[in-house]
Amino acid sequence: MAAIAVYPPCANQANAALQIPTLILIGRLDEVTPAADCEALARAQQNAKLVVLPGASHLFDDPSVSGGKRVSGMWLKYDADAAAKARAEMRAFLAEKLGVSGPNGSP
Repeated sequence: MAAIAVYPPCANQANAALQIPTLILIGRLDEVTPAADCEALARAQQNAKLVVLPGASHLFDDPSVSGGKRVSGMWLKYDADAAAKARAEMRAFLAEKLGVSGPNGSP
């Protein structure tokens, strides 16, 4: 088993003890779920791998906010480079933890 959390509300899980390997993907510029909260959560875990994507905001993998927009005062913006990096990190994590690979045997 393994879990992947994409821009999770890490502050809500500050006292959690992750029981399975967990990949946390967060944007450095995320104003909705701040990277600092996920950094603190990951430091307190044995099973967490944290990837902070520089320059990425909340919803970095959602093309519907490609131009960027502010919702309730928070900035949301698609970032193709961050989305590609996140997909690569997910594939590598699943390959390592579960032996799952993509087409043609590649992670």
